[in-house]
Amino acid sequence: TKSKTSLVLQNMHESKLALIAVCQHIPGANDEDISGNALINVGSFVMEFLLESQTMCDDIEHELAKLHTGCLHFLGVVFDSLFARKADISAEPQIELEANSRHTFLDGLMKTFDMTTSIVFNGAIEGHSEQRVSASLRTSIFNTMVIYSQSCTTEDRRLALFASELLPALLKWVNEGSIDDDIRHPLCVAAALQVVYTIFAKLASFDWVSTLCNESELNFVRLTIRCALKSLCSEEGAGIISPLRLAAMKVLLTVIANKQNLGEYLQPDEIRHAVVAVRGASNRDESQEVRTLAFEVLPYLEHVIDS
Repeated sequence: TKSKTSLVLQNMHESKLALIAVCQHIPGANDEDISGNALINVGSFVMEFLLESQTMCDDIEHELAKLHTGCLHFLGVVFDSLFARKADISAEPQIELEANSRHTFLDGLMKTFDMTTSIVFNGAIEGHSEQRVSASLRTSIFNTMVIYSQSCTTEDRRLALFASELLPALLKWVNEGSIDDDIRHPLCVAAALQVVYTIFAKLASFDWVSTLCNESELNFVRLTIRCALKSLCSEEGAGIISPLRLAAMKVLLTVIANKQNLGEYLQPDEIRHAVVAVRGASNRDESQEVRTLAFEVLPYLEHVIDS
C-alpha cells in the first residue's frame, strides 16, 4: 500500500542519515572504545540490507539505490580505518590486540571486515545462510575494494596489510570453482581480478607476501598466474567474457612486470595452453583492449616455450 511504501521510504532515508553519521564517527573513534558492539550491529544491518535489497520492489528503487550506495561507502570507510589502525599498531610492536575481547571499536572494525569477506567468499553471513548472494552484490563489494585500493598510497602499510588479509582468500575463491552464471559469474570474477590488478599495480612488488602472508611468494605468484590463465581460457558466458579476459590480461601483465620468467611458476603444459588462449584472444576477442594486451603478453609466454 501507499502508506506502507511511505514508511519504508522514511525508514530508508533515516537509515541513510544514520550511516552518514557513523561513517563520520569511525575515523576518529578510539581503538579501545567500548562501542565495538554498536559498530558490529551497524555492520550487521549493512550486510542484512545488502542481502535483502537484492529482492526489494521497484517502487522504492531510487531510495534503495541511495541506501545501497551508502552501505558500500560504509564498507570502504571500515576498510580504510581498520588497515590504517593495523598499520599504526604493526609499527609499534609493544601494542597488542586483545583478540579475545569482542567489545572494542577495533574489534568491531575487524568483525565487519570478516562479515564482508564471508559474503563474497562463502556466500552467506551468520544468521542468513539461507539468503543467496547474487553476482551483482559480490561485484559491488569487489568494486568497493577496488575503490579503496585506488585511494591508498604506497607510503604507508595500509594496502599491503589489506592485500595480505584479502588476496589469499580471494585467489583461493577464484581458483577452487568453475566460472559459471551463478557463484563465479564472469563479471563477478572479472571484478575480483580487478581487485588483484589494482593492488599489484599499486604495490609494484611481491615483497609483502613473505612478510605478511603465511605462505611462500612462489606459491602465491603461481596461484595468481593460474587464476588469471583459468579466467583467460574460460568460455562461459561468451557474450560477457571480454571483461573477464581483460582483467586476466591486466593481472598477467602486472605479474610479468615483477617476475619476468613465468617458467618458474608454470608447468610446460600450462604454458602451452596459455599461449593458445592468448593467441586466440589477440586475434578474435571482441574487445580491442583485450587484443592489444594479448599482443603484449604473448611474447613473454612464447619466450618461456622457446627457452
